[in-house]
Amino acid sequence: MNLVPIPTTPEYIHATYHLWSPFLPDIAKRSIWSIEDLLTKLCKIEVQPVLVVDEATPVALLGISFVKDGEELVGELVWLTGRQRHEWQHLVAELERYLRDMRCVKCRPICRRGWQKFLEAHGYERIGSNDDRHVIMEKVL
Repeated sequence: MNLVPIPTTPEYIHATYHLWSPFLPDIAKRSIWSIEDLLTKLCKIEVQPVLVVDEATPVALLGISFVKDGEELVGELVWLTGRQRHEWQHLVAELERYLRDMRCVKCRPICRRGWQKFLEAHGYERIGSNDDRHVIMEKVL
């Protein structure tokens, strides 16, 4: 399994639509955003799609927003969906390397409560929650 960040240009977003778009209904079902809202975030480059690929088959989709926390850049993991997560959740170390390469000093997953125990075991701490029943975790990279 590998992480495959999709470059955030209109050409790449359009060319890879068939790979990441099947995951959008699951994200919309568990969030405050509609599918149209999610597409808008991608088109406005507010979220970078990152596929988890098993050989040539996408099995999960992550969405990363790069935000400023004071002067520091933080990679917020705002989308995290896929099936059989136990087969790909170990890629958290690869995700952290990618975020460091992007000059992020923190990783901040905003995720469903089921991720909390796994992330805590990898050095993340819970820093809050949101109105959408998601927990906010954070780790200094």
